[in-house]
Amino acid sequence: MDAIGVDDKSIFYDVYQQLFYALKNNLEPIRSFVNGDRWNKNGDFNEFIVEVFSQNTLDKILDAEKTGKTVYAGRLHSDNDSIECFFCTDAFIIETEDLYIDATNDGW
Repeated sequence: MDAIGVDDKSIFYDVYQQLFYALKNNLEPIRSFVNGDRWNKNGDFNEFIVEVFSQNTLDKILDAEKTGKTVYAGRLHSDNDSIECFFCTDAFIIETEDLYIDATNDGW
């Protein structure tokens, strides 16, 4: 919660905590995710990321990997709880000094 700047006294604390667990429970290393994704038709990692997200997100992924960081990807599902459904049907980016979440590719 500190990484995204949500104070424990915030009225939205529980919402973001639930989002955190929804994300955490659906993540895998990004290269495994992309290689196994049914929408990755031609198998090219860079092309897939640019098509699904953006060149900016690809640049952030490649920079993170160059510095030894592990990058994760996953999906939210609209048929789980109401908080996950809400975030699943919205497009957003959370960017801090230590964290970058690109959820601009919503399923709706």
